[in-house]
Amino acid sequence: MKSALKVRDTVIRRAVESEAAEIVRVIGEGFDRARQEMFIYGCSGAAAYIADHLALPHSMSDSTYTVAVEQGRIVAAAELRRFRDTLFLNYIAVAASTRSRGIAGELLGKAIRDVGTTFSVMMLDVFEDNAVARGWYERLGFEEEARTIWRVLDLHRPMTQPRFYVRGYPQAEAAQLRFGFSQFEVITLRNSYSVGRLGSEWFRITEPGGLQDSDLLGALQSIDPSRRLLALVPKHADTNALGSVAAVAIRMRTSLDDLLERLA
Repeated sequence: MKSALKVRDTVIRRAVESEAAEIVRVIGEGFDRARQEMFIYGCSGAAAYIADHLALPHSMSDSTYTVAVEQGRIVAAAELRRFRDTLFLNYIAVAASTRSRGIAGELLGKAIRDVGTTFSVMMLDVFEDNAVARGWYERLGFEEEARTIWRVLDLHRPMTQPRFYVRGYPQAEAAQLRFGFSQFEVITLRNSYSVGRLGSEWFRITEPGGLQDSDLLGALQSIDPSRRLLALVPKHADTNALGSVAAVAIRMRTSLDDLLERLA
């Protein structure tokens, strides 16, 4: 494990397996309950999922977790996800009692430096209505790249029998039981769709054409009629009036070198 960074009375370091539940708590506090259910951090097995990642060797997980600790208690946490040449800031959260002290910047800088220097770009998503976070990211040099509309749709029984089959459902059932979220694939005559399940409330898709595919909508209704559909649709492709808009997410990016310079 890389050495910890001490800032005044705060120790910033990589998380360990036993801290998974505290990471879920801190990050979950950054969302209201309705939105929390739209992320894995609102699912029953989120702590088990993070603990499984933290138990792996560093090179065996695409996600890294960094925490800020004061008097034995986690007061901030960040999750980075690694892609080939890009780091993605999946989540960063600071407990309300410790905000406005510069901990977020120190935490982010430490998390990036611990991952290494093989990446050139950092990206993130932030909700349009989160003005405080957006302002901070802009001051760090992040610029808007795209927007995604989060649409919520109630699923209704189809008029005709949907034509589909499912790939990966047994594995998804095992993951759902352990973690409270899972993913499988629905194949229709029109396309194939990656479908997420979050808790007991949501299906989630990211292919915009799914909202126009009656076989997919009918398939999901037949798989679990109690769930609603959360569709993450790129703004430029959001031509469908189905459902209501729950949120708008902004994709932002910056040079990693420039970001580290600003955080120094």
